[in-house]
Amino acid sequence: KGNKLHVDYFSLDVEGNEIMILNSLDWNKLSIDMFTIEKQENSEPIYNIMARQGYVRVGAIEFDDLFVKKEVMDTLYLVEVPHLVLTTIS
Repeated sequence: KGNKLHVDYFSLDVEGNEIMILNSLDWNKLSIDMFTIEKQENSEPIYNIMARQGYVRVGAIEFDDLFVKKEVMDTLYLVEVPHLVLTTIS
């Protein structure tokens, strides 16, 4: 995708500094298909950041929220897996 660095999957778990890390990413130079981000007590700021960058929260895996880039959603085949809760959140 042009000069962007492409990443299939990014796991973010930095003990409460997730918002700082997300705000420090140069989104113009990155193309990331999917994130898991450690759940926070107040997840609304993370949801807002991810939505602004074109991601949809599709569910949760244990202690992480799963976000997928909207343009990638159509290419995925999601299945039910024990201990994996996938829901579409709008």
